[in-house]
Amino acid sequence: MSQRIIIVDDDADLCALLELACQRAGLTGLSLTSGLAALDYFNAAEFQPDGPAPFDFVLTDRQLPDLSGEDLVHFLRDQPGGARIPAAIMSANLTEDSRARFFARGFMEIFPKPFDAKAVIQRVAEILELLATNPYEEENARWTPQTIAAIDADLQAEYRAGLAERARRIAECMVVLGEDWPVDSPDFL
Repeated sequence: MSQRIIIVDDDADLCALLELACQRAGLTGLSLTSGLAALDYFNAAEFQPDGPAPFDFVLTDRQLPDLSGEDLVHFLRDQPGGARIPAAIMSANLTEDSRARFFARGFMEIFPKPFDAKAVIQRVAEILELLATNPYEEENARWTPQTIAAIDADLQAEYRAGLAERARRIAECMVVLGEDWPVDSPDFL
């Protein structure tokens, strides 16, 4: 059975293009042109906590006329078994902050508009293939603020350690050159 992709965008032409790209990639695309239509579809879908999901991937626009793509995926993730369904967001208005927020909320990919529909669906297929070999475990399904903070703290600690090491090397060079500059000086780091 072909993998099922839910496409949610109020641009019917883009939905048709993405459905065609899905078909050519051997996937099944189902388009919904509003957030409320997607909610109705999600409500009617038979979610089973331990069974197969009624679809395999959600590709949603960020700005729908009636509901944001973020809210739509949040609703999906609250369904039994819904946290395991991967999602990606499409948007014409992206900032570094919004990108970070989307990844923090568990979106697996962000596609800036305009884009090549074939490339988008190829990336979705790659994600699905990756997840088939490394299942998306329920306990890892959400990037919580705590896990993000822990990762961020680790990265900052590594960065500071790298700076401190560079500072020590520079101080050694300064000594060789005959200048004295304390490594612990706040001006040094």
